[in-house]
Order: sequence, then C-alpha cells, then structure tokens
Amino acid sequence: MTTQPTRRAWAVLFVLCGAIFLEGIDVSMLGVALPSIRADLGMSTGALSWVVSAYVLGYGGFMLLGGRAADLWGAGGSSSSASACSSSSPAWAGWRRKGGC
Repeated sequence: MTTQPTRRAWAVLFVLCGAIFLEGIDVSMLGVALPSIRADLGMSTGALSWVVSAYVLGYGGFMLLGGRAADLWGAGGSSSSASACSSSSPAWAGWRRKGGC
C-alpha cells in the first residue's frame, strides 16, 4: 500500500528547496564580491581564501545556533526572534550612522 504525499509535505519540500537555493546564492555573492574586497583591502589572492573560509565558518555557526534555538524555543519562537533581529539591526545601524548616539 502506497500513500500519496499531502499538500503540506509538498509545501515543506518547496520551502526547504528554496532555503537551500538561497544558501547557494548567498555563498555565490561572496565570490562576486571578492575582487572588490581584494582591491579595497589590498589583499593578496591567497589571503582571499581566508575571507571565504571565515564567511562560511561564521555562516555555518549561525545556522547551528539557529537550529539549537529552534530546538529550545520551537520553530515559531525562533523564527519570530530571527525576524525581529534581522529587521531591527539595519534600522539600528542607520540610526547610528545619522549620529543618534
């Protein structure tokens, strides 16, 4: 006896595929930015590998931290707090740049 996947299962699969696609795009954007990073910071080509390694290591660390937060607080709570942080940090940076503090 075989069971057909439900609409919810397809929706979850679609969201997960989108997340993996966005992660790939994120790392690809770093590859596009490397020539500018090299020129602005005066780095050698060999030193750029450290930039990529540090970025991917930090990104992976935050992914692990987000997974642990989802384990502790549930998916809804961790998603809400991640949305609040990612929307408030650019606002705070803009406020600081205008001389707010």
